[in-house]
Parts: sequence; structure tokens; C-alpha cells
Amino acid sequence: MTRTRSGAERLWIAASVLAVAAVVAAGTAAILFGGPSVAAEKVQPRMKAYFASDFTDAAYQQAAVARVLREWKAKPPWPEGGHKAVIPSTIGRDGALLETRQTMSSGQKAFDDAALAAVKRGAPFAPFPKSYSRATVEVHWHFEMPQ
Repeated sequence: MTRTRSGAERLWIAASVLAVAAVVAAGTAAILFGGPSVAAEKVQPRMKAYFASDFTDAAYQQAAVARVLREWKAKPPWPEGGHKAVIPSTIGRDGALLETRQTMSSGQKAFDDAALAAVKRGAPFAPFPKSYSRATVEVHWHFEMPQ
């Protein structure tokens, strides 16, 4: 079954592409945003990914974020505004998820569980670009409710 995207989802996708282009143009691809923050005037959760500052391949980051967002299956009830689940992870050179854990809770167990599961199911990621010489990269995934 093909799903039709809402106007808010199409707007979010366009904004995400523009945000990634702006990050690339600025030369700092350390942060990517994902997930709708406002849909039909109702506050929705969002996800942010923070890659190690020396990992600047924006295309790789965008692909990794897309994989995790595709797997994020959070459902209401949402955490209170300003609360978030933080999931640090370590990705290996071959794209394998070497370590993942939860270091901050949103206060909603189901939301936290969905966040952790999204990162785990998003793996494996693509192998690192040849330009990145380290064996691993740390990524902090923040699944949050805007205030």
C-alpha cells in the first residue's frame, strides 16, 4: 500500500533538504535535523543527530539520519515539551552499530524504547567514506518534544 504524504510532511522534507544544503554550504555537517516538529498545528516529536565534529561527510550523515527516521515508530502519548531520549551510539568503519545505549530518558518508556529501537533497526549503516580515517564515529541521537 502506498502512503500519501501530508502537506506538513512534504514541507518537512523540503525544509530538511534546504537545512542539509545550508549545513554543507557552511562547511559544518555536524548536525542534521529530522522528523516533523509541527503538523496540523499540533506539536510532534523530532529527532536530531549529532555526529563527531571531525566527521563532516554531509551525504553520509543525511543517509544515516534517513535510515533511523524510517525506523522510528513512536506513538502518543508524547513526553512533555522539552523532554528527550538521548541515544549515543558508536558506528564502525564498515557501518556496523558497535554500541548503543540510552543516557537520558524522556519520561515516557514507550517513547524511549522506540528511540532506542530506531537506532538499532537503522543499522547497519553504509561503510565510512575513504576520506574519514578513524575506525569509529560517535553519533548522539536526540529524540525530543519541542517546548
